[in-house]
Amino acid sequence: MTAEEAVGAAAAKHAARLAARDTAVALVSGRPADYLAQHAGAPGVRYLGLYGLQEIHDGQVRVDPRLEAARPARIERDLRR
Repeated sequence: MTAEEAVGAAAAKHAARLAARDTAVALVSGRPADYLAQHAGAPGVRYLGLYGLQEIHDGQVRVDPRLEAARPARIERDLRR
């Protein structure tokens, strides 16, 4: 196990302990949500990937429909630059 993996494992263990106390715990990252769930899996923790765009629900990656609806407009605007 690398030092990075050890730190991640310790953080996941601590997050799981907090979540078990009825404390709201979320991990927000720029990485995809499924990556977070796979590498930092801890029971009771919410995983929000791509800076909150994605969230894991019932083992599936979900994107808030309101955010998804804005995506084409953003892509179109970026293409015009």
